Amino acid sequence: MKGSLQTVRTFIVGTIIGIVAMVPGLSGAVLAVCLGVYERLIADLADLRHKLKEDFVFILLIGIGILAGTFIVSFGLEYVLENYEAVAYLFFTGLIIGQFPSLLKQTDRTKPVTKTNILALVIGLCIMVVMGALIAAEESEVVFDHDLMAYLCMIGIGFVFAISHLVPGISGTTIMVVLGVMTTLTTAITNLDIAFLIPICLGLLLGVLSFAKVVHHSIVNHRNTTYSLVIGLTIGSIGVMLLYVYNEVGGWEDIALGVLFFFVGILVSMALSKLGKEPLPETSV
Repeated sequence: MKGSLQTVRTFIVGTIIGIVAMVPGLSGAVLAVCLGVYERLIADLADLRHKLKEDFVFILLIGIGILAGTFIVSFGLEYVLENYEAVAYLFFTGLIIGQFPSLLKQTDRTKPVTKTNILALVIGLCIMVVMGALIAAEESEVVFDHDLMAYLCMIGIGFVFAISHLVPGISGTTIMVVLGVMTTLTTAITNLDIAFLIPICLGLLLGVLSFAKVVHHSIVNHRNTTYSLVIGLTIGSIGVMLLYVYNEVGGWEDIALGVLFFFVGILVSMALSKLGKEPLPETSV
């Protein structure tokens, strides 16, 4: 029974990460950090040839969960953002803020704060400021035909999407919005457009396998600097969310409901973070 509950929990954690990762402005990787699975997953991906057999069940359950969460949000997110955009983004902002305590705990507090740590935090903030400016200037989506050039672009989209999701604090979907391909991505998923999904998945695989080693090396050898960058990115993502709210708020009703869901988001995020206090089981075949 205990093993079954642990299996279900691992799948649920993956599903939650998949849902959050598809929300513009939110980082599924940050939530993975808070839920206590990020470093284990990155270590597995960085040495997949050896870890696949050793940690197969964990990788499989997390992977299936992320895919399930992605599909869930792809079908429901469009409706929510069309009808309750300002309220939704205040809820997302609450989710981000609720992640901070768990995120701060990932740093090695036995070491002093260095100039490099501060510089990394500032760089993270600057990246998100630039991203927010690009979102504000974005006017239209790129339209793709089903031809060879489009399929090559889909590989590129998958590659960028994978890399952005491996870096805690960066929202992969926000980058997709900036690039003008978010609608293309969600439409391919909801319509099960195999002609686009296959090259996207190929790009995802290439991105994960090529970049996981970089992330793993950074965490192992430059932990505080890496997480300082993540904290800067996460703080900056709050500004991106508030930019969405400012552009979309419709009146006092939106503000009142949004404030309510802002605090709900904080509570939900803190509750999710508690899932990471107990380590997930060491699964293997």
